[in-house]
Amino acid sequence: MYRFRRDLFPGEIARRFLTQPYRKDTIRQKRDLLNGICPEAAELLKNRHVTADAFKLLKKMTAYRQVEAADLMIAANSFSVSFTNAILMASKAEDLLTPPRRLPNGHTREQTAQMEHEMTALQQDLTSVKDTYAKNTLTLSITVKYLTGLLSNKNVDQYLTKHHPDLLRELQDAMKQPNE
Repeated sequence: MYRFRRDLFPGEIARRFLTQPYRKDTIRQKRDLLNGICPEAAELLKNRHVTADAFKLLKKMTAYRQVEAADLMIAANSFSVSFTNAILMASKAEDLLTPPRRLPNGHTREQTAQMEHEMTALQQDLTSVKDTYAKNTLTLSITVKYLTGLLSNKNVDQYLTKHHPDLLRELQDAMKQPNE
């Protein structure tokens, strides 16, 4: 009974919590988590669930590459260690703090150069798609709304039915597609 009351005492629980060795290591690890991460990348990832192991991989990259990696992680909405490792492996040697002594997974230099080139192209494609997606979606929704209003006009509907039935069918099909 005495031990039970003592365990309920908050000061004792806090003292036990802080005296356990693995807790101190965990606290130190969390304290030092952002050492080696540039402030811009830390700012981008501050409200995301990124593991400590992913941060360890980010620390192997230069500051510029850390920001690029953070942007890629946010764009893909993937903050896993495996995704971060893929970004690390696709990084050029000059984007790493310590270039690897040997090539990853036994790839040849040509294969590694090809992967780096493809990764750069994918990053550019992702950026261009991200930039135009919102604009294209807005344009499409406005166009569909306009066509819906236009085709609900009895005179326009009668004219298209009489003179251009194929065009009317295509417009009606096009208006259905964004909703499907």
